[in-house]
This record gives sequence, structure tokens and C-alpha cells, in this order.
Amino acid sequence: MKRGVYIGILVFVTLLSVSFASAYVGSGSFRYAVENIIQAWVDILEPILQALLGGTVWTGYLLFEKLLIFILLVGMVQLALLNAPVFKEQKAIRWIVSIIVPLIGVRYLDYDWIHTIINQYQVLAIVLTAILPFVIYFFFLYAIAEDRASVRKIGWIFFIVVYFGLWATETVSAHEEIYLWTMLIALVFLFFDGTIHKYYLHQRMKEADAHTVGMYIAQLRNQIQDVQRAGLPPAQEKKLTDPLYKKIRDAQKHL
Repeated sequence: MKRGVYIGILVFVTLLSVSFASAYVGSGSFRYAVENIIQAWVDILEPILQALLGGTVWTGYLLFEKLLIFILLVGMVQLALLNAPVFKEQKAIRWIVSIIVPLIGVRYLDYDWIHTIINQYQVLAIVLTAILPFVIYFFFLYAIAEDRASVRKIGWIFFIVVYFGLWATETVSAHEEIYLWTMLIALVFLFFDGTIHKYYLHQRMKEADAHTVGMYIAQLRNQIQDVQRAGLPPAQEKKLTDPLYKKIRDAQKHL
């Protein structure tokens, strides 16, 4: 049923787009046709979204951003309701609540609040993209020089020199701060390389131990299932499975 609905929507959108294309292809280039198809969809959807999400005050300005916030809130409310027992089995009611609650919230968001939300995501995007090169370089360095401290230190020095050059030649103050803080963090990693390396190895060993314990628990549970399938008297079955259950509880303490 769901697949049929999705296919129907896809066919409808495709046919409508083809009809738009046939109206524009003859009067210009392919780029011109695509631009006009997009504009035609905007002309169709904009008044509908304005009626649902508001935004007439700004003549559609920030309407796309409001749509994204609405979609994000629908997903978050849906996830929250999935963990509520009263809504867990009521799929239709869950979706109604998941749509109405974000719709009410987004519809009455004013201009300043939308900009406040957008600014937070701008900061998040800047922080994540700024720190990503450092994270990638860190794991690359520890992958190729896991047991060679001198190679790691040379790598950190090279990283610091590069970022110092970027910081010294940059003219935008915001960019300067990113380069400066990244350089300082790398400097900390250079001075505390030994401590960080020990912690990194400890985490690797902990993950390996957790995997080994998990495999051990899985083997014990298979043994319990074998005993239970053997059809033994309850007293004998309990005598055989109780020690196995105890071993599982002891092993779980090490996870």
C-alpha cells in the first residue's frame, strides 16, 4: 500500500514536471527550462506552505527555513511519542500529534526567532566543519604512527606550522580565531602526546575486551538454549543452566 502511494506521488510529480518542461523547452535552452520548472513548482507550493506554516508577513521570506524546522520537529516529536506507551501502538494518532504540534509551533514563529534558530545552526556548522580537519588528522596520525612517538610529534609540529601560516596571513578576524584555536589545541596534543597516546590505547583495548566479553556471553546463551531444547526434567535443566546464568551475570559486570 505504502509503495503504491509513493509510486503514485512519484508518477504525478514526474508527469507534472514533464508538462512544465514541454511548455518551456521550445522557448529556450535546457537550463532555461529547468529554471522555469523549478519556479513553477515554487509558484504551486509557496501559497500552500504559506497557508500552513504562515509567513505571509514576509511574502514567503524564510518560508523554506520554516519548512525545514517543521520537518525537523516532526521527526523529533515522532521519536518522543514512540517512547510513550500510550502512543506506541496508535500510529494514526501519533502522526496526527506529530504534525499538529510542530505546525502550531512553527506557524507562529516570528522573524527574530527564526533568525535565532538559524544562527545556532550556523554556529554548529562552523564548529563542526572547523574541527573536522583536526579530527581527521588526529586519527590519520595515530593510525600511521601508533607506536612511534617521534613521528607523531613531527606530524603535530607540521600541523601547527601550517595553521600558524594560515593564522598569520589571514585578514578576517573570525577566520583568524578558528586557525588560532586549532593551532593551540594541536600544541596541547603535542605537549601531552604521551598521555593522549596511553588513553587512546586504553580505549582500543577496552573496545577489544568488550567485543571478547560479548562473544563469550553469546556462547553461554547458546549453551543455555541447547540445554533447554534437550527436553530434560526441570530440576536437571535448572541445575545445568543456573551456573551458565551466573557466568553471564559475572561477564556483564566487565562490560
